[in-house]
Amino acid sequence: MNETITTIRDDTLRAARLALRGLHKALLDAERVQYERAFGRLESDYQTLFLAMDDPQFAWLRPLARFIIDLDERATGEGFDTAARERAIDEIRALLVADQAGTLFQRLYHDALQRRPEVVMAHAAVMRALPSPPRVQGGPAS
Repeated sequence: MNETITTIRDDTLRAARLALRGLHKALLDAERVQYERAFGRLESDYQTLFLAMDDPQFAWLRPLARFIIDLDERATGEGFDTAARERAIDEIRALLVADQAGTLFQRLYHDALQRRPEVVMAHAAVMRALPSPPRVQGGPAS
């Protein structure tokens, strides 16, 4: 593969990682609002950080946080060959499925998308950062 294509793909994954961080922040902020409605105002961002790590209400966000950490570690470590890059992009798409009847993450992600416009915008930023999915052969013509 030539260096230009590799650079474009690396830039795509880098942009997706940055957009995922923005999405995680928007989701944390949305969950913080829900938490504060139930338990009162938090005094600092540090309290939010501790809640994100330990409180059951924030547990549904941990798979996304772990995924972002894993991407960052791979990017700064061994990096991504073509197959790993494509897998990472597929994993992002699979993780960010909002489904009222799905996993806990999918259900609460769906709810956050319905409640918070900033989550919708952050989700859109991630999707824009990803390359278009491959077209299925034999599918309907455009």
